Amino acid sequence: MTDSLESRLSNLEDVVADLLDPSPAGEDAAELPTAAGTDWTRTWEDVARRDPETCAARWAELGEWVEWLDRAILQWQAKKSWRIEPCWWKHPVAVEELTALMLAHRTALANPDSFDLMHWFTTEGLWATMRDFEAMDIFGSCRTGGGHVDDRPSGHFEVGDDFLRGMPDG
Repeated sequence: MTDSLESRLSNLEDVVADLLDPSPAGEDAAELPTAAGTDWTRTWEDVARRDPETCAARWAELGEWVEWLDRAILQWQAKKSWRIEPCWWKHPVAVEELTALMLAHRTALANPDSFDLMHWFTTEGLWATMRDFEAMDIFGSCRTGGGHVDDRPSGHFEVGDDFLRGMPDG
């Protein structure tokens, strides 16, 4: 009886360890398709500044994925405002959201025994992103202007001397 109890306890420890594993698909998460050496845990700005070679690999990877998304899915739906414009890469919000969408898609694909891929399509993934793009009118001026229009606001927040001088005293 003791061997049986020890065996069951060992199995329970394995199950708990698998449940606590932070990667989306345990060991299979390492098999997600990414460019060699690509680190998706750093921001675009950070990786561009520190490692231009990795940034170039990430950028190409994202571009290929967006091309697949448009060709395989978006061109077939009727809502034209949900299409990704060719100048998407010049829109920082689009770049960040499409990066997150790509990584979520890969995570969903890594877990084929779940409803993660359906969830990616229907609730907080693809269609939610397209609704966000439409609501924010991300590509609006580019669609009406016959090409990319840089319509960023004239001012934006940057950490600078004025900001640093206003830091609260401890």
